[in-house]
Amino acid sequence: MGQRDFQQWPEKFEAPAKSRRTDSVVAITRWKIGANQDEGSRFTVHVLANSPQERASMARLIFAAGHHAEVYSDVAEIVKHRPKSGLILVHESGENGAVITCNALSEIGHWLPVVGFGEVVDATRIVAGMRAGAVDFFVGEMSLATLNEKLQQCGREAAAVAEMRNRQAVSKSILLRLSDRESQVLDMMIMGLSNKEMAREMDISPRTVEIHRMKMMGKIGATSAAHAVRIKLETMFG
Repeated sequence: MGQRDFQQWPEKFEAPAKSRRTDSVVAITRWKIGANQDEGSRFTVHVLANSPQERASMARLIFAAGHHAEVYSDVAEIVKHRPKSGLILVHESGENGAVITCNALSEIGHWLPVVGFGEVVDATRIVAGMRAGAVDFFVGEMSLATLNEKLQQCGREAAAVAEMRNRQAVSKSILLRLSDRESQVLDMMIMGLSNKEMAREMDISPRTVEIHRMKMMGKIGATSAAHAVRIKLETMFG
């Protein structure tokens, strides 16, 4: 469906009485919540939901609250458009949700603070979403006041972790280029093992270890062993 401005949608869609998830896109050097907001008062909210009615009703609530809404029917659209600013509200239904959204963005080296929403959301789904990197969840009915409060809260939290999360996403994307052997060599480098010790652990020659090591560093763009280790550690601890 793509991004749409819902100011032109039919009047038959009612404002929603459901919870909303919001995500914000982060630039590496500076976090922005909207291209045209006035000192953070106006947010660009990217709504991800399977149902056209859900997307329309949420967009109406967002516009009524004084913000801008853009909508997506699935995660693939978010990945394709890679919005440069804003927040994403992900409806927890079907294949959509915080887990798949966070994972898809991580795979392309992009991070958005994610907030899942739904009238009813299973506790196991919330736990999985938080582990995947979601910043919050909203369960239940949402009013204009609640929406604004949630956006402001997520904005403050996202600003605090944006740069770290963005580095994590980029590092994870880089490490996906490695073969199993190259990943194993990097893990052993973190443990402080020498090439000879790695060779004994993997039952290969030291020369083969050196080849895997050179290929690994070339793929991730590491200029030194310390640089390679730092890239790996950023995916683990931020």
